Order: sequence, then structure tokens, then C-alpha cells
Amino acid sequence: MDLQEMKDRYGQAVELQKAASTPKIRAARALFEELGDYEDSAKKLAECDRYLEFAEGSHVTLGSLNGRPISWLVLDEKGRNRLLFADECVVHMPFNKERDYTPWSHSTLRQWLNKEFLEQAFSLKERMSLLLTECDNHSDPRWSIENGQDTRDKCFIFTAQELDRYLPRPEDRANGDWWWLRGHGFGKLCMQAIYNDGTLYHIGVNKNSPEIGVRPVVWYRL
Repeated sequence: MDLQEMKDRYGQAVELQKAASTPKIRAARALFEELGDYEDSAKKLAECDRYLEFAEGSHVTLGSLNGRPISWLVLDEKGRNRLLFADECVVHMPFNKERDYTPWSHSTLRQWLNKEFLEQAFSLKERMSLLLTECDNHSDPRWSIENGQDTRDKCFIFTAQELDRYLPRPEDRANGDWWWLRGHGFGKLCMQAIYNDGTLYHIGVNKNSPEIGVRPVVWYRL
């Protein structure tokens, strides 16, 4: 191809890459590969490969805790942003230290996830790429129990409704462990959780139960 054609294709590839959706990144990658060493096509090609590592449905490694890398499932993508859900429980701990009416907004689990966990699990650069998420803590229609005020979190856990949206099949949720959700069960002294077989325990578990696992969720910007 002549110089003008290479320039045009390069411009097209750059615009496709900016969109950051997986199909457009694949198209951009193909163009950069064709362009070879034109301009910074080789660098752009490597950037495309990084984006494609985080394609929806992929399993990626980001951060580590207590010397163990954390594996995540990519559940959604919006432009350069990716929704990551921990493949396994990163810790087992109470939802709240006290068995009381404390909702997600004031729970010790939320405090731990958005302070100690973030600082211990991620580098400064990684933390800067984690986005503040508007968490809708609406009441579960099963019980009509108030779940507390909405929050803005860099790290959170799913509600039953969010989990149904992204992983509706129990077999896709199961990891041989119990893990917390952030909605109340039948009363304000317990929180919903997921059984080790992936089914929802909607009645709820005592908030101060120390043996329930935590599978964090984050929005990550590439």
C-alpha cells in the first residue's frame, strides 16, 4: 500500500482503538498488524493485545493478597472500563463485626474492602485505575427490608439482583464456598449469601458469621 493509504488505515485503526470495545479492538489490531512498523503501529498492536486480555468472559490476573495473585472474571465492558469479579473468595470474614442492624454502607466489610484490601492487594497505579462505582442498595423485593443508603465504592460485593444479571446460572457462581451478598435477608440481623453450589440463600446468614467468604467486584479502567 502507498503512504497515503497507510496514513488512512493508521487513522482508522487509532479511532477503532479509542472505542475500546472488543470487536473494534480486534479490527484495530488487524490494521496495526498490516501496518507493520509504520509510525508506532507495533506499540499500538501491543496495546490492543492488552485490551483483548480483558475481553468479556476472560479470566485475568490483577493484584495479589498475602502473596497470592488474584484471578478475576471479566463480566462486562463499557468503553475502556471492565467489570471484574473475583474467581475465588479472597478472605473469609464477617459482614459486620457486630450482629446488629448495620447495612452495607456502614459495615466493617465495606470498610475493609475499600481501605485495607485496596491498599494491600493493588499497586498505586492499579488503584488509580479502579473506578468509583455508584452502588444502588435498593431493597430486595422478597423481603422489602431497607438496605441502607446508596454508596460510592471502588470495591464492593454484588446484590442478588446484580448477580442474576451477570451470572444467572448457579453453576457459574459455584466455587465450593459460601460468600456474601450486600442485601439483607429476611431480617436486618442477617445478609444474603451464596451457597457453595451457587444457589442463593435468600433468608440470610448472621452478619457476624466469620466463615463466609468475600468475592470482590471492581470496575477497572484499561
